[in-house]
Amino acid sequence: MFPKNDISAIGSMVIWILLFSILFIILWQLTKLVRGKNKEDSHDSLLPFFTMQNQMFESYQNQLHQLKQDIFTQLNQISGDINDKLKDGEVTIDKQMDQIRFLVDDKLSKTLDERLGASFTLVQNSLSKVEQGLGEMQVLSKGVGDLKKVLGNVKTRGVLGEVQLGNIIDQLLSSHQYGKNVKPHPHRDNHVEYAIKMPDKNGKSVWLPVDAKFPLDKYEQLIVSYESGDKKEVERKAKALKQSVVLMARDIRDKYIHPPYTTDFGILFLPTEGLYAEVIRLEGLHDYLFHELKVMVCGPSNFAALLNSLQLGFRTIAIQERSAEVWEILTQVRTELGNFSIYLEKTEKKILEAHSAIEKAKGKTKTMETTLKNAEFQDGPSIPSQRGMPSLEINRQTSVSG
Repeated sequence: MFPKNDISAIGSMVIWILLFSILFIILWQLTKLVRGKNKEDSHDSLLPFFTMQNQMFESYQNQLHQLKQDIFTQLNQISGDINDKLKDGEVTIDKQMDQIRFLVDDKLSKTLDERLGASFTLVQNSLSKVEQGLGEMQVLSKGVGDLKKVLGNVKTRGVLGEVQLGNIIDQLLSSHQYGKNVKPHPHRDNHVEYAIKMPDKNGKSVWLPVDAKFPLDKYEQLIVSYESGDKKEVERKAKALKQSVVLMARDIRDKYIHPPYTTDFGILFLPTEGLYAEVIRLEGLHDYLFHELKVMVCGPSNFAALLNSLQLGFRTIAIQERSAEVWEILTQVRTELGNFSIYLEKTEKKILEAHSAIEKAKGKTKTMETTLKNAEFQDGPSIPSQRGMPSLEINRQTSVSG
């Protein structure tokens, strides 16, 4: 749809173009006439030309006016057609947009419903899993509470430490390499939970006592003081833990370390790695326990490593013992080999003598066979002939000399 001002501007532009075209033609013809005529005849010849030009100009002006009206009429008609088509296009576009909007809304609603349904399903499943996890956590919290009650008892904590200690020993040592509830000193009634058989230089064995201790209350108090951030409280709780471990080590020394029935040191087993790490961190405690009280502190990991090294030592000792036995057997075999060589020499002599006797017997047998073949007998009574007697005598002398 074109505005009326734009249509008028287009018509005016067309008219001005036509006017400039007419003026250009007139000027071109004037120039041609001026050049072809003399100056004196130019005035007479230009009068009819100007008259004709005026008539032509009026005719062109009338034609331009008519052309202008035709152009405006056509432009108005074109503008109306364009406006009608634009209105039709707007209606068609509105219908198509409505259809597209309906399809998009339909698909969006379906997709949104599906996605929301799937999301709600996932959320529902997640919530059910969360509820299930919360139920399990409640059960676990009850179990943790029961475990705290169990660990609150000193005797129960000791039993747990003994169980873990026994599991490690059972996995790494054979039954004849350790003992349970061993009495280290034959004249005392103290019994240690586990003791490892250690061979000595005399070929006998001594006990290495191992006792499990679990100062859980002191350890938990130290952890709580770490969380509070109070340095003095941490030092106080660490000192309490240190004193508790020292008392336990002294108890092991006094009850279970009795050379020569046992080794000159014992092992204090701590059942958790965290507790072992805290005990090792206490300054000077490990050296004091080992050098002064003759007690080695071990956690689950390094106690397993200690048992592995002891197992290798046991195997080395067994190999040495077996090698001594093997060497003794080899010495006996060497002696028997010497005797056997003597027996072989004697046997060889006997075999040679028997071989010589057999050869002699063969020679005598052949001589007797030859004599029998050469013997001649006369008819009648079996009286030897005079021809056969010398031969028999000769053979008899030969056999005697042989």
